[in-house]
Amino acid sequence: DRQYDHLVTGDYSIKGLESIFTIERKASVAEIAQNIHQDRFKRELARLKDFKYKYLLLEASLNDVLQFPIGSNLPRSVMSKIRATGPFILRCINRLQVEYNFNVIYCDNRFNAEVVALNLMKEVIRLECPE
Repeated sequence: DRQYDHLVTGDYSIKGLESIFTIERKASVAEIAQNIHQDRFKRELARLKDFKYKYLLLEASLNDVLQFPIGSNLPRSVMSKIRATGPFILRCINRLQVEYNFNVIYCDNRFNAEVVALNLMKEVIRLECPE
């Protein structure tokens, strides 16, 4: 029986370094567009201030953000109701990044996000757990 610890902030961390390292992952521009004005998301970002290493990995490119909702694969019924443009979403992401002091990395896809997350973890371990 495996037991998993629940992270208070973020989606990923390193065992033993949960209080200083966290990664929040967003699978799409649509997901972050939905989250950027939610109080729950802002509370989570506020908790990031206590972390030494904090990252938001977006499984989309900067171009995907700027072109939103084009290419988002949202149903037509949803597309017609979207009021947020890509440049507006980018301004919101940048404002949150500055206000809550975290790093945003545009990874383009899930595979790249996994590679970036693993590399970030290795670097934090190298810095925080010297042999």
